[in-house]
Amino acid sequence: MPATQANAYAGIVRSALAAKIDKPAPGMMLQVLHALRGVSLHPVDPEVEPCDLAAYAAESARLKWTIEQLDRIALKREKVLIFVESLAMQERLAAIVQQRFKLQQRPHRIHGGVPGAKRQELVKAFQKTRDVFDVMILSPKAGGVGLTLTAANHVIHLSRWWNPAVEDQSTDRAYRIGQEKAVHVYLPLAEHPDPDLGPMSFDLRLHDLIEKKRTLSQQMLVAPEGDTGDIAALFEAISGGGPKNTSTTNEAPTVTGQVSDAARPIVPTPSERLVQRMSFGRWRLSPNEPRPLDEILAPFSGRRVIHLHILDPYAIADARVRRAHAQFVRELVNRGAVVEKVTISFFLRGA
Repeated sequence: MPATQANAYAGIVRSALAAKIDKPAPGMMLQVLHALRGVSLHPVDPEVEPCDLAAYAAESARLKWTIEQLDRIALKREKVLIFVESLAMQERLAAIVQQRFKLQQRPHRIHGGVPGAKRQELVKAFQKTRDVFDVMILSPKAGGVGLTLTAANHVIHLSRWWNPAVEDQSTDRAYRIGQEKAVHVYLPLAEHPDPDLGPMSFDLRLHDLIEKKRTLSQQMLVAPEGDTGDIAALFEAISGGGPKNTSTTNEAPTVTGQVSDAARPIVPTPSERLVQRMSFGRWRLSPNEPRPLDEILAPFSGRRVIHLHILDPYAIADARVRRAHAQFVRELVNRGAVVEKVTISFFLRGA
């Protein structure tokens, strides 16, 4: 993940860790998972139109990787199907592809709002031309049934559907009778760069869940539906201590000796290490004691701060303190942080 995406993801994980302490209900777990699913695709809400499409794509691990693959595919003059659920992201992606590859028009999109007759018209146009680079962007459900798109031999699942049957049906659009080339299927996964957070990244854990459900569907010949158990398991996997050893044995464990409590090493789990490292910093200082700015500002050096909010809830700030607030922001910028928005809230004394 790029830095902006990684920071946004870590913030949501911090909320998830806090929610775990309060024994979250399924509704809260769904909210956290939905937020992680969104930020794993892009840290900025796709409803917000970006000023720079290239910079926007570079902020997402999956988008950046997808563009790199499209560069390679374009050189081969082949066609691509990209499945992504968000209609807003479909629109952003279509604009990015048109700009980067200098297409005369934006790639066609098929989603639930496109009537059946129009869908067939778009499919016919896509199928008609050969040996030319082209992209079609589809919703997994709307584009996953009843369409033949064998002109494409590359399928990218930019966002994953929870039910593997829906994903498999989408892939089958390129595998139908009439396909003359080898079909390549891509599953881009965004992994957090933190060594503790990376193995618990949403994309990796969702992939594990989908593969598990796919295996079950092959054994049962019926696609298993999602349930609260899946939600809880995915939430635990993302906010918990990493993968658990699920192997079982019928043999009783062998005890070779006693180990005193003092000799037992205390090894924190990945989630415990995250809590320690992601906790809020606090400094207890006397009124005239110098503030340890180096220590306070070090975590923000070279990073992007989307919104800095300095709050005086107890109405104790006077003009001198407010000047110190402004100086703090200047120090933050001087140390390499990119601060997009600053809000300083205070109450006038006597008001």
